[in-house]
Amino acid sequence: MMTFHGCRVPYHAASDYARDVEGGPAMKSMLPKLTEEDYYIVMTDEQGDIHVAPDHASPIVAHAYLGDVFNVRDLQNQWYEIQLLSLAHWYIHRSHARKKRTCKLMLPANVEVRHTIFNAIVEAEARAHQETAHPPLLVTTSVENGSGSEDAAPMDEALLEDRYLLEVMHSFGIHLPEVDEIAAEGFEQGWDVSC
Repeated sequence: MMTFHGCRVPYHAASDYARDVEGGPAMKSMLPKLTEEDYYIVMTDEQGDIHVAPDHASPIVAHAYLGDVFNVRDLQNQWYEIQLLSLAHWYIHRSHARKKRTCKLMLPANVEVRHTIFNAIVEAEARAHQETAHPPLLVTTSVENGSGSEDAAPMDEALLEDRYLLEVMHSFGIHLPEVDEIAAEGFEQGWDVSC
C-alpha cells in the first residue's frame, strides 16, 4: 500500500476491463486475496454506528448503512475493528454486520464517473484538513444516565476524513474496496482534482 492525499491505495491499480453481471462494462478488480485471518464485514442492519472505541458509550465517528462493506482488522469482544482510508481504527458492533470472505467490486465503467468519485475523495480529505485547522472541534455522545449532558472528545482529521469519505461512498453507492481501486487508478493516471 502507498498513500495518496492521505488515502491508502494499493501499489497495483486495476486497468483491465470486464463485463459485469448486468452485461455492461465494468472495471475488473485486481484486489489482493485476503489472508486466512482477514475478512470483510457487510452491514446487515439498516444503520449501525461506527464508534471511536469498542463501547456503545464512545463517540460516534459516522453511521454505516445496509450493504456497506469494510475490511476487518481485528475482533475485540463483540466489536469489529475496521479501518477506512485515514488509517485510524474504528469499531462496529457485531450485531450490525456479518463476516464475508470475498467482495465483488462493481466499479463504474465510465472513466469520467470514476474521476468524479476520485475528485470527491480528494475533496473530502481536503475538507477534513481545512476544518481541523480551526479547532476546537468536538464529537459528542449522549450520556445514558439521564443527566442530559454529553461526553465530548476532540474531533481529529482522521475522524473527519473517514466521516466525509463515508458520505462520498454513500452518495455514489460504492464501498470501501471500490474506493481503494478508484484512488489507485487516480494516482496511477495522475488525475487532477477536476474532470
